[in-house]
Amino acid sequence: MARYPYRILKNAFDRVFRNDLNKNFEDIEADIKSQSARVDNLINEVEQPSEVVDARVDADGHIYPVLKERLDTEQHNTEVELLDHDDRIQQNSDDIAVTNQSLDNLISRIGNNDDLDTTQKATLILAINEINSKANRADQKIDQNHDEVMSQLAQTNEQFNQAKDEISKRVKLKKDILGGQFPEPFRVPVINTDNYFPNQRTPYRILYAEGDTLYAIGGDSTIRKSTDGGDSWEVKGYNNQNVSSSRPFLKSQTGTLLTFASNSRIIRSTDDGTTWNIVHSPRPGTLPLGTQSWDIDEETGYIYYGEYNNAPQTEIILWVSKDDGETWEEFKTFSTTDGPQRISHIHAVQYDHFAKRIVICTGDGTEGTGLWRINKEGTDIEPIVINSMFSDPLDRDIPRSIGIMPFENYIVWAGDTTLNPYVFRMARSEIGKDNPVVERLYRLNGTAWFTCKASDDGNTWIITASQEGATAIDDLVHIYAITDEGETVWEVGTIPSLSGASASALMPLGRPSMHGDTLWMASREMGSDYTWKFRVGYGFGGVNKPDLLPRYRFTQTLNTTGEVTLGPGEEIILGNSLAQTFARRLYIFESSISVTDAGGVSPAYQRLLVRKQGDNEPYFTYSNQSERYTKRLEQGLEIDSVLCNAAERVEFVLKNTHSSVTIKITANITFAWGL
Repeated sequence: MARYPYRILKNAFDRVFRNDLNKNFEDIEADIKSQSARVDNLINEVEQPSEVVDARVDADGHIYPVLKERLDTEQHNTEVELLDHDDRIQQNSDDIAVTNQSLDNLISRIGNNDDLDTTQKATLILAINEINSKANRADQKIDQNHDEVMSQLAQTNEQFNQAKDEISKRVKLKKDILGGQFPEPFRVPVINTDNYFPNQRTPYRILYAEGDTLYAIGGDSTIRKSTDGGDSWEVKGYNNQNVSSSRPFLKSQTGTLLTFASNSRIIRSTDDGTTWNIVHSPRPGTLPLGTQSWDIDEETGYIYYGEYNNAPQTEIILWVSKDDGETWEEFKTFSTTDGPQRISHIHAVQYDHFAKRIVICTGDGTEGTGLWRINKEGTDIEPIVINSMFSDPLDRDIPRSIGIMPFENYIVWAGDTTLNPYVFRMARSEIGKDNPVVERLYRLNGTAWFTCKASDDGNTWIITASQEGATAIDDLVHIYAITDEGETVWEVGTIPSLSGASASALMPLGRPSMHGDTLWMASREMGSDYTWKFRVGYGFGGVNKPDLLPRYRFTQTLNTTGEVTLGPGEEIILGNSLAQTFARRLYIFESSISVTDAGGVSPAYQRLLVRKQGDNEPYFTYSNQSERYTKRLEQGLEIDSVLCNAAERVEFVLKNTHSSVTIKITANITFAWGL
């Protein structure tokens, strides 16, 4: 407890005066020590918080409802204490000043007192000066302690601020009394779906995607092209060989299209998909594993393709085309039975745009399993990292992968093995060493599959991991974003796998390196051929856009009632329909005319016309054969459509174009209005 206020000194210079003065000095010193001790206690009580909840309890065991209230309370108390201490110090200084004045008055009185001799006066004045000197030293000590207290209080405030900063780093989300929040919301990468196929408007299987340019194939084996991300499609040509379910599809530097037919033959188109020719037949028991089975060397334009096998082979071949896919030759033959380069098959072929080399990913469990690349001269291959470089059995198949993620200083991959389903990386400076250093970075849910670039600057890549094997965490396909040259791995999404499938995964459409902020990935072993248009955003979860409604809703069919007789050149209206303001496009799905009596001439004179009412120029003209049947054979069932004016009335007309013969027919047409 503070001893202030101090004793009031009397004018009489006697024993009481001396005792009160000495007591005042003692009390001042005691108060200074008390204030210093209190400041020390304040400093000692401030601890760096390790957990927000623990930090809500002060040194006295008082629990505050929120940490900020404790910090604000203690800071307020410190400031009040500082003001109170300043007031007391000022009061002490004033008291000492009064005391000094009193001593000066006393010396003056002693000097004027005639009852005292010179010796007595000198003795008293000497004693008073000694008291005055002691008071001055006390005043200096007060000033010194004041400076120390101010310094300690400043350190206390600094520690309060450091505590707040530390809490801001550790807390995920903290509301304050002003309605804001600190720190900023915690955001992580998340996969977002911009579109997916097939959908209600586009029932096609997407084969290739580069930006908004898409190539697709329908159930009728017709190749289609879209340049607006799938909003509209142009029929390119009929491909009676279909396309492999693994969907490898390339567009060369000259615009030539290459893909694998359903029988694994390589087919080629130089007219943007209108016509296709077989250019390479596979060896029996070999096929592409997926979309990353081939790639283009951007320096030479050469196209490399690596065999995967679905039947025992004694050798596996890396093929090359040096003439835009027209002819193919063996570039490298691997043994599957013996030798230091023994492999089982080729998983992927991928261009490394930093090294400007083609990388070959091989498997499984052999000495040569791992990552290879075309040498600088382009004449052979050389190892990047392969199994024979590891002596520990637990490191077996660390280099086994189905795609790489190239960064400037590192090559990153993920293990296609249940023993080592991790993300790995190796510094480029380790290439060429007999025992390169490989870092194990992150455990995936299961075996890793294909890779795809996920940012324009190449700093983010996507990889998916399957449900394969007993070591898988669950039966979902997990999607990961790899950033910071492999240093940071984020799990950004999951997709259900196909029940009973050995390994479901996603693979990039086209070349993995041609994607960016927008990326297109296709399903593998998911029960159907799905395609997603993805973007990597930031937040806690992506929200998919609702599926677009079909461009048309309800179909209508107009039929003749029994036979209709048409005289020479005669026409009759089968029916009509009105365009709506928000549904002005007319779609024709089916039109058919059946001639029951041709009048002894050819049945080719019958027509079903679709035209604007009052206009003799038809939008569409259909003959006597089923239009759907004809289009299936020739064009792949492309639907006719025309954009009409609002409130425009369209009529459907039956016409006999013969000038002298009467005919009898039945007819029908199915149509709809839409967007």
